[in-house]
Amino acid sequence: GVIAHDGHFIIIFDNLGQVARIATSCFPSDGNRWLGEQVAAVGHEDITYSARHQRFYGLIEAVRVTADTYHSEVVEYDHSFVPLERHLLPFAFASDNKGFEGLAVIHRADHDYVLALCEGNWCQGGRAGKQEGHGRIQIFQRVTQGWEHVHTIKLPKAVRFTDYSSLDIRDGRVAVLSQQSSQLWLGTLDLNNWEFVDAGRVWHLPRGAQGETTYCHAEGVSWMASDQLVVVSDKRKRGEPKRCTAKDQSVHLFRIP
Repeated sequence: GVIAHDGHFIIIFDNLGQVARIATSCFPSDGNRWLGEQVAAVGHEDITYSARHQRFYGLIEAVRVTADTYHSEVVEYDHSFVPLERHLLPFAFASDNKGFEGLAVIHRADHDYVLALCEGNWCQGGRAGKQEGHGRIQIFQRVTQGWEHVHTIKLPKAVRFTDYSSLDIRDGRVAVLSQQSSQLWLGTLDLNNWEFVDAGRVWHLPRGAQGETTYCHAEGVSWMASDQLVVVSDKRKRGEPKRCTAKDQSVHLFRIP
């Protein structure tokens, strides 16, 4: 996951307890460094930032709650990435690898909310999770002891992604990324009614000369400006096409035409 913040990208990893802070210029800088502790929690899938509370929110995809149920967890960090609070999101999953993948935080009507993007369609794994056109965002309101589930947003049917890997919101504009589809959807959310105002638009991440996928592992997205986005990519897996290596484990900057 990635968030553009204060002239830097804060990049979170699923196999490390620390995060990387890298200047948005992507050039060497005295401010580039690791933040947090190496022995901290791992399993993060996305990161967002609350300007109101001056905190980062990290999303851990799945924590076992019972023998056959898992819940995602939101961990709140200060600017040095020291953990301050952690709370499970009250939404159950049946698998530890098909939970929430994207996270965004907004403030509305004197309340704080996190919007969590399910990885699978219908918020499920297996065959149902691959039924394109059924993406879901779950909304949780901050309460005294954590978060309360208050609403479900359906992504427009036009968003026919196989999976969903990251989410970001800027002034009501929503970016949803898919790793398997190698696509990005941009839409506008009515924050008063929790509904999308139209079908939005789907963009292919740049393809190869023969139309083949080259951004095979796009995992995190964040707005940089109204017409600019940053995307981070995961590592190529063994057995996948070698063409995927050129864009893996990287930071990618995109301008919307």
